[in-house]
Amino acid sequence: MRRSPMWIVGAAILFSPSIASPGDEPRFEEAAVSPVPEIQLQVGAGIAEELKEREKRLETAEAELEEAKKDLDATRQQVEAQLAELRRLMTERDEDAQRRQGTKVQNEEERLRHLIQTVSRMDPEAAAPYLDEFPVETAAAILHGVKVRKGAEIISKMSPSKAAALSRYFLKNGQLRSPDVSPRDKKSR
Repeated sequence: MRRSPMWIVGAAILFSPSIASPGDEPRFEEAAVSPVPEIQLQVGAGIAEELKEREKRLETAEAELEEAKKDLDATRQQVEAQLAELRRLMTERDEDAQRRQGTKVQNEEERLRHLIQTVSRMDPEAAAPYLDEFPVETAAAILHGVKVRKGAEIISKMSPSKAAALSRYFLKNGQLRSPDVSPRDKKSR
């Protein structure tokens, strides 16, 4: 293997007696050890700074996370309050609807009672065309409220188609009743 001239020059300088005196022998142990503490200090200082920066970033992130938790809790409380208000309003609405429905039913019952009283006072010949104009269910409800004999007389005076429809309705709904029998009627039988 051929050696380069630079290598030879370097070796000659290093080991030449004119440059290196016997007391000035290089101490490789000192040369190798002395720069290491400086490098270690520099590396240690860099790591310490990096750790401090990381710690600051972590503290900032923790503070942001804590703030986000507080915001989330506040939002959750607002949503829960809104849900409670919504439930209250829905309950109130349902109660109002029930009241209105109850009032509507009461009004319908009151109108039906009024119609029953009106038809009860009418002659069967006058009541028949009046009831012919009502739907079958309404006419049946009115006739169901009057005395049986009066209802039978009214039905006999109604149009045949309406009378048949009412009879079918009474049969279907089980609303046929036996005629009113007074004590005089029992004696005459």
